[in-house]
Amino acid sequence: MVEDEEFLGEVIKDSLTASGYAVLLARDGQEYYKCIKSTVPDIAILDMKLPDVTGVDLIKHLKATYPEVPIIVNSAAVEYIEHPEVKPNIVCFLVKPTKMGELKAKIAETLNLCSK
Repeated sequence: MVEDEEFLGEVIKDSLTASGYAVLLARDGQEYYKCIKSTVPDIAILDMKLPDVTGVDLIKHLKATYPEVPIIVNSAAVEYIEHPEVKPNIVCFLVKPTKMGELKAKIAETLNLCSK
């Protein structure tokens, strides 16, 4: 998961961990690139506005490197919903503030579909 808002990132990570998910949290593009070198995620949850890159940059990199990894965008940056590099490459775009139940349901649904 890439989330630059420290408190929100920790809350989501803790909630997902309590639900049985293993979560790697990156705060920016630099941390994302470091994590992705050593771990192929089952799913990626990305914010769109980060301090050093945009979510578009991360989506393009992830699709070029691991095209099979599904991507959920969790962001308040609604201007990216219809972006031509975003829309066809993601499972869904959740608009912040996102309810944890909604995020968890979308993660479970996506992982279930990908395992079939």
